[in-house]
Amino acid sequence: MVIMNEKLLKYRDFLIEENKKINLTAITEPEEIEIKHFKDSLP
Repeated sequence: MVIMNEKLLKYRDFLIEENKKINLTAITEPEEIEIKHFKDSLP
C-alpha cells in the first residue's frame, strides 16, 4: 500500500462514499484509488 497522509486518506474515503451516490469514478477500491488517483498524479 502506498503511504498516504491523513488528508489524502480522508479524501479517499470521501470519494468512495460520494461515488456511491454519484458516479464519479469507476475505480472504487481504496488501494486502487491511492495508486491510480493519488500516486500517479503526485510528483
